Amino acid sequence: MTKTLLITIILLTFSTTFAQNTINNLLSKLKIATPEEKIQIYNKLCWKLRSDNPDSAIFYGEKAIALAKKLNKQNYIPESYNFLGVVYRNKGQYIKALTYYNDALKLAQILKDSAEIAYSYNNIGGIYRILGNGILALENTLKALKYFESQKNESGIAFSTINLGIIYFNEKDYVNALKYLKYTLKIREKLGYKKGIALTLNQIAIVYYALKKYNKSLQYYNELSKLYKKIGDKKGIASTLEGYSDISYYQHFYYKALQSLKKSLAINKEIENKAGVYRNLLKLGIIYAKLNMVKTAFEKINEAKKIGRELNSLQFLLYEYKYLSEFYEAIGKYKLALKNYKSYSSLRDSIYSKENLQMIANIQTGYELEKKGKENQILEKENQVRITERNYLIAITVLVLFLIAILSYRYRTNKKLNKKLFEANLTKDKFLSILAHDLKNPFNTTLGYLQILLEDFDDLDTPGKYELIKNTYESSQRNLALLENLLSWARAQGDRIEFLPKLIDIRQVTNEIISIFKQSAKNKQIKLKNNITVKIYAFADEQMVKTILRNLINNAIKFTHNGGSVSISCESMKDQIKICASDTGVGIAQEDIEKIFKIDVKHSTLGTANEIGTGLGLILCKEFIEINSGKLTIESTQNKGSIFSFTLPANS
Repeated sequence: MTKTLLITIILLTFSTTFAQNTINNLLSKLKIATPEEKIQIYNKLCWKLRSDNPDSAIFYGEKAIALAKKLNKQNYIPESYNFLGVVYRNKGQYIKALTYYNDALKLAQILKDSAEIAYSYNNIGGIYRILGNGILALENTLKALKYFESQKNESGIAFSTINLGIIYFNEKDYVNALKYLKYTLKIREKLGYKKGIALTLNQIAIVYYALKKYNKSLQYYNELSKLYKKIGDKKGIASTLEGYSDISYYQHFYYKALQSLKKSLAINKEIENKAGVYRNLLKLGIIYAKLNMVKTAFEKINEAKKIGRELNSLQFLLYEYKYLSEFYEAIGKYKLALKNYKSYSSLRDSIYSKENLQMIANIQTGYELEKKGKENQILEKENQVRITERNYLIAITVLVLFLIAILSYRYRTNKKLNKKLFEANLTKDKFLSILAHDLKNPFNTTLGYLQILLEDFDDLDTPGKYELIKNTYESSQRNLALLENLLSWARAQGDRIEFLPKLIDIRQVTNEIISIFKQSAKNKQIKLKNNITVKIYAFADEQMVKTILRNLINNAIKFTHNGGSVSISCESMKDQIKICASDTGVGIAQEDIEKIFKIDVKHSTLGTANEIGTGLGLILCKEFIEINSGKLTIESTQNKGSIFSFTLPANS
């Protein structure tokens, strides 16, 4: 118990910092906000500060109203009235709170703002609950609930159902209290509304305490402590400390109860929560009496009675009689104890008379019957609509189905045949084009070098012979790469290529491919670098990945000027990896990027050193990347360079 209390106290500092960050963010937005946006921010500040800093909350709420009136933006004012009502309710000024709620209701009804009408009714119900008028509390809360249900506003529904739970708790109907509170908790957990979840857990803990299920109550208070790690709510922390005190008091650990309650009182005084201060003082009076500190006990009781007169609530007067009875019994003044108990019983019978309880039950039954009737009407109308729609659909389907089936079959058959024929023609044309031109020319170049070497061998000096042999070697390498691309592409078109995915080390594969192009890069004084410094694995076909990297690096060198740079990098992204080939080359015009992937468009340009190509490399890259469940993207700026990026699965 002591450990839990310590954690709760430590969390007070944490939650205050967390809440202050939210306030600071809102205040910073004010500097750049439009006048209308300022109204909304003022309202948010009023709501955020309602518990921890009520005076500041009132300041911002009134600023929102003043600015809304100045700009003639009446639609924001009902919310401001409702928020200010909540602040004054927290301060224990219930009549002022009720005035604001009624003003919010009137204006919302004029504006036909159903959301604020609902919140106004719910808030009015809450005030009547505090003032001890269960009938008006229930009537207004159920009105709110009807509005929220018609709007399908789950957040609003939760505000009403928690109110109903507390109303039934005051009536000592703990079954219905838990029913509505747990329903509220379910909604708020679904919405992720942490502050609302905390308030609901607190009320459930109070109900279990009243049922004398102290371990269950403590379980909920402990859950509250964990939740306060994430939210800032001093009022909630004060209430949790009060709960811990109640449980310690029941266990006769009066010093522990005193410690918790003093902390709760300090927080409630800081945030001007009069109702909390009032309860704390009454309970402190009893604890001090149990500890034989009678003088201090009287001081706390008298201080509580003074605040009770300010609160002017039958519900709180009921608390007062009950705790005074316990107090006088604790100090041995049994006549005064009996007198206060009689006053408690008399007032309770007045507030919760059989007639009142019956009326509350009738109101609840009427609401449930009305709700059930509306639901039945909606279901009946929906059923009639469904039957009509079904009959129309059957008639139309019977008339059209046969024709659609025949036409669809013939259309799909012709479309598939045409598409296959078109793709086959494109593939054939591309293949013949490469054989006729793109392969023929490079081989003619190689043969030309060899012919000069053969015919003029004796006349050539050693550097000349070296140059011709070097050119023949480089030309042969290009021819080999071209043939490899052509054969891979042809196999892919015929679905004959073997796909063998496995875990491969991308850094190692990249190093292998880069080693092939070191001489080509050196010839153009291009800095070729592998920026992958650690092992990164992909689940892909190794030969396909090598083909992809080979083509991307070859293109990068081909279109980069002397003295430029080409680099390969890689990064992990959840269940994928992303490989990037970057260069400082000539770049690609945006209108040409799509063309390079179209087989029916001839798009092959010379490199910066007049290197030639087939226009097939990037098409092959795209197909191989997609076979490996990846995606190819291009970012390019003319005269600055390009980045070709592709993804691969990180695992199977």
